[in-house]
Amino acid sequence: MKESFSELQQNIHELSERYSISLEAVIAMAQAVVNGKGSMAQFNIPELGGMGQWMRGGMTMVSDRSNYSLQTKVTSLCAELTLLLSSSPSFGKSVMQGQGVGQQAATSK
Repeated sequence: MKESFSELQQNIHELSERYSISLEAVIAMAQAVVNGKGSMAQFNIPELGGMGQWMRGGMTMVSDRSNYSLQTKVTSLCAELTLLLSSSPSFGKSVMQGQGVGQQAATSK
């Protein structure tokens, strides 16, 4: 089932609120997950500890290796983004093009 643009935008806002991070951080992580085809992500997002990696199946690395709370946040966010991206190819396309959901979500806050 395809999601409407407003539903996709709402999902971005919900993730931002749930994980207490900015819309820009959610969008940046979504881009990293899309680049990794939903199974991995390499990122450099200051709100999420800077440089890090995530791989579906359990591997998460963040710059502060002893910050388990941050590792859990990254793992959960990436898992939710993977589900969102797999259920809505149009969302992934918007993220890859750097337009649509991402930019309008970031500017509407």
